[in-house]
Amino acid sequence: MTIDVIGIGAAPGDNTGDGLRTAMTKVNNNFGSPANSASKLVGTATGQIPTADDLLVVGETNYSTGNLNQLVFGGIAGARFGSGIATNTTTVTMNLPMNLFGDITSAAFVGLFRIVNPLEFTFGEVDILNINFDAAASTGRCLCFTVGGLSGLTARDPVTIECVNSTSKITVTV
Repeated sequence: MTIDVIGIGAAPGDNTGDGLRTAMTKVNNNFGSPANSASKLVGTATGQIPTADDLLVVGETNYSTGNLNQLVFGGIAGARFGSGIATNTTTVTMNLPMNLFGDITSAAFVGLFRIVNPLEFTFGEVDILNINFDAAASTGRCLCFTVGGLSGLTARDPVTIECVNSTSKITVTV
């Protein structure tokens, strides 16, 4: 069902808009239909709308992480973030957009990650031993790191990083 828009008229007091009863009926219909996002329950279950506390925004991609901590990424199986490019057949350089008030001084990588390309091809799971924080290139605007130990890459392949499970996450320090 589409949202039932309340008619407000052409000008104040011109009596061309919806009357109060009609307007309130439309409001009830908008919130009473499970097909409308306005009526979905707020929460973390499938099909619900997350609260601001359950939403972490990175660029234009949203990750439900259970908090608004802008210094933690991942923590949910299958979450993808950042972009990168293959520098050779075994290594990629990754960039994770940030919006911090200070420069990143360190990054902690926990768990397992996958490096995947836009065609869903996985270049292998990597553990934290194959991920190296690039302090010289990282700023308050971008976390930079390299991932090695991969196979099947072609130089300049576009890639992204994906959490293997819910314990996989990246935490930065400013």
